[in-house]
Amino acid sequence: MASESSPLLAAPPAADQRDRARRDELKGYVFMAASALGFAANTACVKALALADMPALQIVLARSIGQLALGLAGCAWYRASPLGPPDKRAWLALRGAAGALGNALFFYAITVMALGDATVVFFTSPVFSAL
Repeated sequence: MASESSPLLAAPPAADQRDRARRDELKGYVFMAASALGFAANTACVKALALADMPALQIVLARSIGQLALGLAGCAWYRASPLGPPDKRAWLALRGAAGALGNALFFYAITVMALGDATVVFFTSPVFSAL
């Protein structure tokens, strides 16, 4: 509760808090750059495999197997159920099916379109979802 003797403005953060905030901000920038690099590498690998006459659904299968292995390892690490909470399993299955369909269609677009065009189409989908 404020009184006549309490300051109107909070005290500025200590130097160690500012340093920590800067480190956290830098860490966020590094993670964003790594994410962008990973996405670019993913699409380049899909395009290279497509040029080697590998079907899009086989590429999706290989990626899904790797994603499943990493997901199960993460669930084991955090001791979480890979199926999620029992009351949300139907929604999680629907989300997984939608994600798999979206991934398959994106990989198919990469195989039949120019890489830049397929990426632009993929990233404009949230705009159409918002409308």
